[in-house]
Amino acid sequence: MMSQQQRVPFMAYNSIVVRSEIPYYSSRLNKKLLDDVTSSRLIKYLASDDKKLVIEAINILLTRSYQGKLLFSTQLNVHFDQKQYKSPTLFDALLHTIVKIQGFSVEGGQKQIFKLKIDNNKGELIDKTVAILRNAILQQPNDIVIATSPTAVVALLEILFNYFRIKTSITSILDHQQGLESWNLDTASVPQISSNTPKYILEIFSKIAKKLPLNINNNINNNNINNNNINIVANGNTATNNNNNNNNNNNVNGNGNGNGNGNENNNNNNNNNEQTTPTTTTTEQQQQQQPIDQQEKEQLPFNTFNQEDITYVYFNDGTVQEPVLKVLPSGTAKRLLEILEMALFVYDNDEALMACVETLESVSKPSSFKPLVDEVLLKPIYEPLFETIVSTISSPLLPESSNGTGVTSPIAQTPTGQHQMTASTTTSTTNSSSNSSVNTPVTPMVSTILHLKQSPVVLHKRTFIDRLIELLGHPNNDIQLSSLNVIYNLIKTSQKSRIMICHISGLVRHVCNLLSYKPGDHQMEMGKKAATLLSYFSREQLNIPVLLQFETLLTQIALSDNPHTEIVTNILIKLETTK
Repeated sequence: MMSQQQRVPFMAYNSIVVRSEIPYYSSRLNKKLLDDVTSSRLIKYLASDDKKLVIEAINILLTRSYQGKLLFSTQLNVHFDQKQYKSPTLFDALLHTIVKIQGFSVEGGQKQIFKLKIDNNKGELIDKTVAILRNAILQQPNDIVIATSPTAVVALLEILFNYFRIKTSITSILDHQQGLESWNLDTASVPQISSNTPKYILEIFSKIAKKLPLNINNNINNNNINNNNINIVANGNTATNNNNNNNNNNNVNGNGNGNGNGNENNNNNNNNNEQTTPTTTTTEQQQQQQPIDQQEKEQLPFNTFNQEDITYVYFNDGTVQEPVLKVLPSGTAKRLLEILEMALFVYDNDEALMACVETLESVSKPSSFKPLVDEVLLKPIYEPLFETIVSTISSPLLPESSNGTGVTSPIAQTPTGQHQMTASTTTSTTNSSSNSSVNTPVTPMVSTILHLKQSPVVLHKRTFIDRLIELLGHPNNDIQLSSLNVIYNLIKTSQKSRIMICHISGLVRHVCNLLSYKPGDHQMEMGKKAATLLSYFSREQLNIPVLLQFETLLTQIALSDNPHTEIVTNILIKLETTK
């Protein structure tokens, strides 16, 4: 009873509870609020004119990136109203510290172009910004954020290009042993950065190369359209002549079979002739209707853009607007390949070489990249080495029994899966009836033969393929394997590249050495890739003389306990049959 009397009443118990004015959230929500507040403050620091605040924010981000706690958010491209502006993200503010896109009026103020510039005097900020991106790229989804930011990609490429351009110029000076006075070195465009910064940028591209939204197909299609237009216009008369020949043949068949069929054939032939002329006209219209803006874009430098390529991000609550890129320029892939080619000659340390070769491997592997790799890297090397011989041969045809058609086209049979060095096309026209066979006396046959101008192939200057062959003998197994993969990807771009690469001195010997069996995972994988590479080489007739020089070495490998003996044996059989 006493315990019940001493019990505190319910209302009195509630009256002594003091409620806090701070709302209670979950730990996850509290962390998100803290991150948002911190990010907003860092964005203001990075966008301010006070250098001390900028350096303080950069140091905070650098510490976060080293700890693996820095995450970039993507920009939401949602506009509920045309007047609504894009609020900057932490990634936009970070780029704002080193990248400026400035507008210029041209053509008397009627047009405005924009140019991306990097302040070369901010070497320390560039070093720290690149280090932040390099550390942050290991966290998801930072790699996608960087790859889908055109401003970041173009800025990183510009830093690399200016740095490697001066480095390769100095290397050329040392190779030619000429004075500095005879070389025009534009050192003003080179940022004052540390030697590790370009290596970090290469590591960034090795991680994002496959995620870059490059418009490779558009460039290739534009080149193909131009070439096809020329061919269509040039072949217009040929197509008309073929139609005329078919008209005559159909008239002969029509008269032999009856007047009704002859009239039908004449009508069909007239329709065919009417359809031939508009083909050329349509092609000319397509050439005339090509957008002028696209031609102007191709003429602009890589870091120069038109008004339609620019959008704006607003800092300081919408009071300051900064232009940023909407899409990558059309020459991004080409610029990346040129940079990787220069980087192979600049670096000697393992980390930088590995980043460069890995990026080149990931870029040269996709089928969409192969035409551009062939056009930018390989064609300037192999084009002077080959000559195409076109000959017209007259050969009689065997009697052909009529089957109702007046055109016979014998096609030379070629082995399946092999690339032939001679492409022959034969077209003949015969006059035949349904009851008799007529012998055609002469049929023209056009033969196209690919021929090497000189054997052995001697290149007048050192190329990036020579550098890749040197890396096949590198003590680092990862660099060896990546270099071999790059060469394997290059030979699959075109027939001329397979022939040219095989003829470069030292390659086949290096590949045979890698083919030798050694314990270890790297050696097994390199041996398999080397055997496949030699198999591709043996498919080309012009490569047989080069492979015959290593027939003894290949025989020794085939007689050993090498796991790739079957592939080597097939190569030896092919060499024996083609002697």
